Amino acid sequence: MSKMDPSHAGSDWEREIAALEVDNRRAFVARDLERLGRLVSERFRVNSPLGRVNERDRVLELLRTGAIAHASLDHHVEAMRRFGDVVVVMGSETYSDVDSAGRGSMCGYLACP
Repeated sequence: MSKMDPSHAGSDWEREIAALEVDNRRAFVARDLERLGRLVSERFRVNSPLGRVNERDRVLELLRTGAIAHASLDHHVEAMRRFGDVVVVMGSETYSDVDSAGRGSMCGYLACP
């Protein structure tokens, strides 16, 4: 799931964030909306592979309806920075989706429409 193993992160806060990243990715693939609702801030915004910025509730709705259906999600953390009580995690993702026929397709975060 994540290339940053929480046990290999340096400080306590880095280990905590790395563990949350792993938990978030697992919940995302499982489409565990209850868990994601607890993990993701109501102010969450994310840019999608389609070039759209989605708010948390929109992402949860896309997961609920199956519009987003990842079979797997690999997340590579490249950098993590802390600014007071805010942490910025930068990295890349590769995922495979499941289409309506149950077939998987592999995509890189910036490579798929």
